[in-house]
Amino acid sequence: MRKRYSFKGKKGKNAGIAKGFDRQYNSLCFVWRVNKRDVIRRLKKDLRAQGYNKFVFYVGYALDEKNRADAFIKQMEGKFTKFKVPLITDFKMTEEDCLSFIKGNPVLYNPLYNHFSRTGCKFCHKQKMESWYKLYQHYYNEWDQFKNYEWKVQKEAKINAVKNPYPFLAGQEHNRR
Repeated sequence: MRKRYSFKGKKGKNAGIAKGFDRQYNSLCFVWRVNKRDVIRRLKKDLRAQGYNKFVFYVGYALDEKNRADAFIKQMEGKFTKFKVPLITDFKMTEEDCLSFIKGNPVLYNPLYNHFSRTGCKFCHKQKMESWYKLYQHYYNEWDQFKNYEWKVQKEAKINAVKNPYPFLAGQEHNRR
C-alpha cells in the first residue's frame, strides 16, 4: 500500500520521508486509463461487433498542447483507428481561445473555470499547487473531504507524513473544522 498511495521526498529536509496521499506518483493515473484508453477500446470492440471496422476519434487538445496531443495519439492510435485533433489542425485554437469561446457561450461554460485554469478529478495528483490552494480557498467541503481521505490513507499505510506539504497553509491547521 505504501508504494501505491505515497511517495518519499527526494530532496531537502523531507528527503526519505513518505508524503502521504500520492499527488506525484505516476505520469498517468488509473482514472485516465479507465476514462480514456479503456473506454475507447471497449467502444471499438462494441462497434466492431456491429460491423464497423474503421473509426475516427476527435480529441480536444488545443494548439498549445501539441506535445500532449502527439503523445496521446502515439499511445492510442492503432491500425483501425484514426485520431483527429481539430482544435490544432482545423481551428488553430489555443487553450485561451477555447476558454474565451466557452465563456461567450453560457450553455458550455463550467463555473469551475472561475477559479481553475483546468478541470478534472477534484483530487487529481497532477494538479498544480495553485489548484490545491483554490480548492482550499473556495471549496471547503471538498478540501475537508480530501484531507480526511489523505489522513485515512496515511493511517492505513502507516505513513509518518510531512507535517504540512502545502506552502499556502504555513502556520495553519490543515482542516477547516
